[in-house]
Amino acid sequence: MEPMRKYGVLCLIFVCSLFISCDKSAVNPKLAYLEISTSGCFKKCPVIDIKLIDNIIYFNFIDFNDYVGFYSYKLTRNDIAKLNRLIESIDLEDLKSEYTSNIPDIQYYNTKFSYNGMEKFVFYSENQVLKGYSDLINYIIDVDAREIVKNDIRFNLSTRKRLPLEKIKMPLPPEG
Repeated sequence: MEPMRKYGVLCLIFVCSLFISCDKSAVNPKLAYLEISTSGCFKKCPVIDIKLIDNIIYFNFIDFNDYVGFYSYKLTRNDIAKLNRLIESIDLEDLKSEYTSNIPDIQYYNTKFSYNGMEKFVFYSENQVLKGYSDLINYIIDVDAREIVKNDIRFNLSTRKRLPLEKIKMPLPPEG
């Protein structure tokens, strides 16, 4: 009976260590820092600044959003696990610094992130970037549909410099 008890205790310790290590990986974010700025367009593209740092996403809803002003969202364990899966799905070696298009009326995204000590800037036009990266950015942006909290925490982003806040006017129709 004594060998069975030792075996049982050993199995219990092993199973508990698996749960603890899985739990820690879900809590520890792989994405250390992220900035997102979006441009306007002739339509009603949402203009937004987003900063992810220390498991909190800070939003500045600027124009054409359901909200206006500064908000934040504290990531859950599930959010962190999902972000970790998304960042790991991206082939960072193939991720270029720019993906643009000649289409005149589309939204632009200027992003910056830090992952595993590597900092990278990615500027892209709508639907032009690698799918995995687009999925990551869209997941962060779509957090605003969850429980965000209004606050007065103001922030500046290096990504906004390339996308100045100016109203984009619809061009006049051609004469003739």
